[in-house]
Amino acid sequence: MRPTLLRIAITVATTGSLVFARVPPRWRVAWAKWLARRVRLLYTLTEETGQDLVMAPVRAGLGCVMGEVKRGADLACGTARATEEAVSSRPGLVMWGLERSRRLVDRASRRAHPRMAVARADTGLLPVATGSLDLVICQNAPVPFPEVARVLRPGGWAILTSVVSYAFPCVLLVRLRCRAVGLEARTVLTTDLGWAVVARRPGAAPAAVEAVVEEASRVAHAETVG
Repeated sequence: MRPTLLRIAITVATTGSLVFARVPPRWRVAWAKWLARRVRLLYTLTEETGQDLVMAPVRAGLGCVMGEVKRGADLACGTARATEEAVSSRPGLVMWGLERSRRLVDRASRRAHPRMAVARADTGLLPVATGSLDLVICQNAPVPFPEVARVLRPGGWAILTSVVSYAFPCVLLVRLRCRAVGLEARTVLTTDLGWAVVARRPGAAPAAVEAVVEEASRVAHAETVG
């Protein structure tokens, strides 16, 4: 499927979801599930032929992450292409790909990289300790905003992307949801196929705090000796 046709198909589907915003809740749930299946299907279809376009938002988001990142998770990782992209672009980063589908976990497990692992997990309740991750990626899937905010350490980064063509309502909703859970949406990026919102959990990173404490101790010691 050509990238232009893919963008048109996904944009039409997204517009349709906005049209049905006022229908009964059970119809909206059914529509959301159908749309999610279609997006995942389109992602699978383009995985081999259009992987560069599909991965462009993730690559752009990774380029905005500053500082050292050591531990990360890719939520609803699918075949773990974004997981592999992250560990390949950031030396020293260890990533866990979390996916609910057993079939996709089996496919993702075939990717051999010493700094990544894939496991089955429900992204709505992440099996990750609070404040233990430096990076969270969520691509083409519903974002569990409260869980993302919980597992990120102070100063940690979240890259939230979609292959839906840039649509102001979608990005605005993501930014508002980030703010609601205490994340700062720092950057909005657009690519030929999709967009990325790069958010950060406020607060100094542990390394930065240690550096400040060490500098203060050094100055105090110098004043004492002097």
